[in-house]
Amino acid sequence: MKITVLFSLAVLGATSVMAVGNADQVCSQLCCKKVTTTKAGLIGRQCKSFTPGSGAPSFVPDPSCPDQPLCCKTVLPGNSTGFRCSRIYF
Repeated sequence: MKITVLFSLAVLGATSVMAVGNADQVCSQLCCKKVTTTKAGLIGRQCKSFTPGSGAPSFVPDPSCPDQPLCCKTVLPGNSTGFRCSRIYF
């Protein structure tokens, strides 16, 4: 009985580590680009695909995400879906 429980805990632990690794991998392929809407003049974040190391200088008219981007993570505050941006490093 103890062996079965220990084995189950080991499998669950490995699965959790894999899930975190996958989340980091997905996160590294997205970044938050600062955008300004022309109609309302609002400043917000737009998530777009990103390849680490492909950042463009900030003075480019439509810049890519920088080498150290703000990563988009999906969050569920209450019953709505949105994005939270946090700085990550590659």
